[in-house]
Amino acid sequence: MNEIISHPVLAIVFVLGILVFVHEFGHFLVGKAFGIGVEIFSIGFGPRLFGFRYGLTQYQFCLLPLGGYVKFAGAIPSEEVPDEFRGKEFFNSSLIGQISTIFAGPLANLILATVVYAFLGSKGIEHPAPIIGQIRHGSPADKAGLLSGDKVTHINGREILSWTDLQEQISASPSKPIDIELLRKDKIFDIQVTPESLMLEDMAGRKQSQGRIGIGYGFLPPIVDLLPGASEAKKVGVHAGWSVTKLSFSDQNFVIHTWDEFEEALQNAYAQKAESLSMEFTDSENKSVQTKTLETSSWWHSEDRYLSSPAHLLGITDSQFTIGKIEDSSLPLKTGDRILSFEGQNLADVYVLFELLQKNEKETVNLKVQREEQILSLNVKLKDIEIQKASGKATIYILPLSFVGELVPPPPVVEKYTDFISDIKFAVRTTYKQSVMLIGIIGGLLIGDVPLKSLGGPILIAKVAEDSAKRGLDTFLTSLALISINLGIINLFPIPALDGGKLVISILEGVFRRRLKPAFIENYHKIGFVMILALIVLVMYNDLSRFWTSILQGFVGTFK
Repeated sequence: MNEIISHPVLAIVFVLGILVFVHEFGHFLVGKAFGIGVEIFSIGFGPRLFGFRYGLTQYQFCLLPLGGYVKFAGAIPSEEVPDEFRGKEFFNSSLIGQISTIFAGPLANLILATVVYAFLGSKGIEHPAPIIGQIRHGSPADKAGLLSGDKVTHINGREILSWTDLQEQISASPSKPIDIELLRKDKIFDIQVTPESLMLEDMAGRKQSQGRIGIGYGFLPPIVDLLPGASEAKKVGVHAGWSVTKLSFSDQNFVIHTWDEFEEALQNAYAQKAESLSMEFTDSENKSVQTKTLETSSWWHSEDRYLSSPAHLLGITDSQFTIGKIEDSSLPLKTGDRILSFEGQNLADVYVLFELLQKNEKETVNLKVQREEQILSLNVKLKDIEIQKASGKATIYILPLSFVGELVPPPPVVEKYTDFISDIKFAVRTTYKQSVMLIGIIGGLLIGDVPLKSLGGPILIAKVAEDSAKRGLDTFLTSLALISINLGIINLFPIPALDGGKLVISILEGVFRRRLKPAFIENYHKIGFVMILALIVLVMYNDLSRFWTSILQGFVGTFK
């Protein structure tokens, strides 16, 4: 299934086919319920392939399987109504019947989204856990005393269930103190943090002030690298790339899962003036277990003991900047090199490197690296890649390599509803939240806060469907629900030719208690046609500007 809908053409056929069919089926059911005559119910567009007649309605399947349409008798004033539908015309039905029939299409899309969310809720949805990973040195989180491994339970009294909840609350509070309740080793702590304010682009392309406190998602693994020069670690045969699994001293044992746990255990040993340490390592190459005993005399004889960490005084450091794999063999870097600085800027953690890469506009940069006992200055060519933002394309430069100590995420939390009422409440709440967010984005488009480049069309839908299908059923269904909400909400806007525009006509005729003049309706639809045509041109231009390169590559690849 995933392989089929991960193809871009099949993806758009499948997704739009479902969404438009559901939309039109909503119109069909409610229209029939109010006695409005249905001339044609079509699955697909274009030339008719086959069909049958049941009652007065022709049911048919057409060549282009992109949804379908419903043709109500009398829906188009200029068309003649067949004799068998006399008295069942759309314009002769009650005002409530017309409004309900028109509204039923968008409502069906919102119901589809609700059903999808209800299914996901009953199945169980995995969310990134609200557990703090790496903390940036000198950040608001660091200054406030937050620690790696803290589980955030509440922010300003609001329950935090996932990392997304945590991000939303922090992002919404730039320069405003927030009260964080967290769980640390089975104890509850209350900490106040003031997020710093950064002007960033949100998912809709709006430049907004957002809060950040300097926390990351994921833990640094306890994989060691070695500092240059003579050290206790080298003396006893510790190798770069080994992973610490246990540390013991003075009858105290610490099981190690993360680098922060390793450093905390070392700090305990340092505070208690342990004379030696027993460390258990896993050799990454042959998976064997190695146990080494390290003397701690270097702690007490080093002039830098108040400045360096206990690990550094043993000759050990983390591997977050130790190169594991290199994509481009022409680079002057080697596996095992450890990057120390980027364009003269020392690297305290991965967040510093990430920010430097984001700001960098140079294709070639200078890196200072440690290679065994040598410190080298190397000019390295970065890899340029195009990324898609809501505001348009952007080119960024990345290091074409990966590090040994890549962050490891904590186990996800599962949101699951076992009773029907709770599941439906979750589904309705999620659909409502997404609908409100979309309405806000559309409002931003109208007032100019959201760039027009953020609009997308069929190619973007195909890309989203293709990418989400590759990530699994849950991601695909979530994307389907979001696109369905988009289709439902956008159709309700009072643009001629959309359902919202038809609602305007029906309401005006209800208010004036007479049919509007054909000339007015015709001109109204002409305006709508121009608006829709302009919108189609805009979204197609945006889509092509986003994906032209990949489309061309795919086209060329087809004929290789």
